Amino acid sequence: YPAAFVYPLCGLAPPEDAAGQCEAPAPGGPEQGGPPAPECARCNQDFAFPVHDHRWRQPGGTHDLAELRSGRPEPVQTVVSIHTARSAWQVTALMLVSLAADVHHRFDVLIVDDHSVRIDIEARARAWGVLTQSWGNRTEGRKGNTQTWNLAWQYLLAHDYQYLVLSNNDLIVPEGTVTTLAHGLSLGWHMLLPMVSYRGTRYGLHRLQDHYGPVPNSPAHWTNLLLNYNMVQTVLTQGLPANNTRLQPVRYPNGYMMGLNKERMRQCEHSPGHLFNPQLKNIGNEDDLAHRCRWANIGVHVGAFVFHIKGFTLYQKREQRDDTNDTTELDEKPIV
Repeated sequence: YPAAFVYPLCGLAPPEDAAGQCEAPAPGGPEQGGPPAPECARCNQDFAFPVHDHRWRQPGGTHDLAELRSGRPEPVQTVVSIHTARSAWQVTALMLVSLAADVHHRFDVLIVDDHSVRIDIEARARAWGVLTQSWGNRTEGRKGNTQTWNLAWQYLLAHDYQYLVLSNNDLIVPEGTVTTLAHGLSLGWHMLLPMVSYRGTRYGLHRLQDHYGPVPNSPAHWTNLLLNYNMVQTVLTQGLPANNTRLQPVRYPNGYMMGLNKERMRQCEHSPGHLFNPQLKNIGNEDDLAHRCRWANIGVHVGAFVFHIKGFTLYQKREQRDDTNDTTELDEKPIV
């Protein structure tokens, strides 16, 4: 990770470990017109968020200052859409920090929040310079994963991006992952998934249970992720097939992160403006899409990798619901 990726991430500690934590300031220090970063008593270092003020401001924009000054910015081809719900800001902030640390690649970031009540996720994201797609009335109740993904798909269709990366909000994204997926999609694939850490998905190719170290739960120990990343990359290199291809076809995708090629996936729409079946609010939407597009090229890019925090996800909450496609909240609690 670049040196700008600050450890530990002060102000982002889980609520149960909130005693003595410092308050995270708004992005941008005094040189950017923002407040000075206060000294953090909990971790004895300043909080820093490595996002430049010019990043993620406009759809299809650029974060390259030289290009901005020349007046000839190249269009951004990829937008990462992060699905949030249940006021899960802290884990979302961790993901945004990991994306912001990827200063060498060009992509925009979009937050689509599914009616969080306790925390205004969209307002906090906009304060960090992140794009948002609003539902309108935040108090009308949750719509579910599928509707959120369809809203991101409609955002893609309305702008000049070529690739959409649909993502959970509980991922740590190493540098280069987004661009690697986009490059694979440019080769003609309809959909590509990254490799993921243990318990991140159900399919054996992505899981690598026996080959990675434990992902720490505390933000104060995220530095250990680099060790995990190196271990997984070693296994990937050793386990590649004889032709050494880094793109492996799979029958079904998994929704923790999916890279989509706009022009190719248009053929897979359930109905105009809806890539996913609106009747499947939470569960089964990826499988339904794969079944409708059995002819599509769906694969895993083994050169791209993410860490799935997998703290409180819909999969883990199935046991609490009789209907897995019921979007009614049992109790909106902070998610870390």
